[in-house]
Amino acid sequence: MNNNPEENDAPIGSEAGATADIPAEGSHKTSRSDELSRLQEENQELQSLIHNLSVHERMFHSLFELSHDAILLLDGDIISDLGAGLIGGLGLVPGANIGEDISIFEAVHGSAPDIAGQNIANPTALLKSAIMMLKYIGAYESAKKIEKALKKVYSDGKILTRDLGGTATTSEFTQAIIDAL
Repeated sequence: MNNNPEENDAPIGSEAGATADIPAEGSHKTSRSDELSRLQEENQELQSLIHNLSVHERMFHSLFELSHDAILLLDGDIISDLGAGLIGGLGLVPGANIGEDISIFEAVHGSAPDIAGQNIANPTALLKSAIMMLKYIGAYESAKKIEKALKKVYSDGKILTRDLGGTATTSEFTQAIIDAL
């Protein structure tokens, strides 16, 4: 990227050599579903890159070569993927969106449609999101019991899902949490 401020007055995304994906007025426009598919594919590729950067430290310097525009467009998504990679993977990260009237608690990185129905997903992120929700609504004792059971299963290290080097299915991992309660 050119560091000469006089040459960088162009709008974001219009640096020399950049190609705009937004069609000019009056030209053929892509459908909303095509555009959404393209954006989802690019986002998935970027999330995978960031996760891999965190797992493979020698690649970490590549993070700083990412386009400033991409970081702005994705806000904290890149950083959350990096954090997820540093702690073991996307299946471990809980999330909460706290509003004035409504709050939503969910696994940070979606439903993992690529493994849906295969009984291999790590339910930790969803369980930790539920623990956060219980604390948020004041059900501290329930949250504490579930959190203690989760920590016990991880400490024992006998029943872990494959993303953490184990062989347990989602059902087996979930049953281990229930048994630890």
